[in-house]
Amino acid sequence: WMTDSGRELFKASESDDRLTHYTIEGVHKTDAETSQAAAELLKSGDVALVGSAHSSVEEQFFYRLMADRCGASVSLVSHTGSGDGILQSEERTPNLRGALLNGLITKLPDADLTPLARDINSGAIKTLVVVNEDVTKLGISSELLAKVKVVYFGTHANEVSQVANIVCPSLMVYEKDGSFVNQSFRLQKFKAAVPGPRGIQSDITVLEKIVAVLGDEKPTALTIDVAWERIVDKMSAFEGLSWRGITDEGIALDPAQFVDLPFVETKNLKFDPVAFKEAQAASTEA
Repeated sequence: WMTDSGRELFKASESDDRLTHYTIEGVHKTDAETSQAAAELLKSGDVALVGSAHSSVEEQFFYRLMADRCGASVSLVSHTGSGDGILQSEERTPNLRGALLNGLITKLPDADLTPLARDINSGAIKTLVVVNEDVTKLGISSELLAKVKVVYFGTHANEVSQVANIVCPSLMVYEKDGSFVNQSFRLQKFKAAVPGPRGIQSDITVLEKIVAVLGDEKPTALTIDVAWERIVDKMSAFEGLSWRGITDEGIALDPAQFVDLPFVETKNLKFDPVAFKEAQAASTEA
């Protein structure tokens, strides 16, 4: 029998606004056809990527690789709220640190996409890739969105997916394997709890097909282990690690490059930013 929490997860995965089809100009296509079309569109240049700190370490790695290969600028938007000093943090995304360690971003996200809106309005951006964000609520109006080609990755429909030229539906966090980096820069993995919608591939599988075309390569059959071989080969922050080697307790990563950034988290039950910085300073001096 499914537990109450399992039933809630399954109910959310089956909601009416869930994206369940790969589409090109509103027409249902295969993931291979959609990936090919997305890659060809990105090859034309003048691309901007609106990424997400809700994406896993593995997904962020492939988004970074995609951006590198098509010369895209990358933006992330901050999602913050009030903390309760116990378990709820002011930072509302699970993988902001992962985005930094992956090199997807080099600074903390902005509150909105006003700079990107100016680039779209000027004609400097021709194609916009959006990951699980409704950019019409973040500084890019529907009128501006109409000026660019849009590739959308996401779990649920929104104002962006409804007008996107290409839509790639995503799996939700409990439908896939992956990893996040928490506020203490500890790498933690998660595993699929329920199946995703029939026919929907993991984001990294679709992204592998896109980045392969962008690199004039043949896509490979990607597993989480193969993805980690790629990550370890290219990203020094994850050197020596493997998917299977991530323990239940997680693995502490080196935060030295980012420890002085003005993260929004204050002290809570599991994290004390002052003590954390002091511990890192002491470790560096030792």
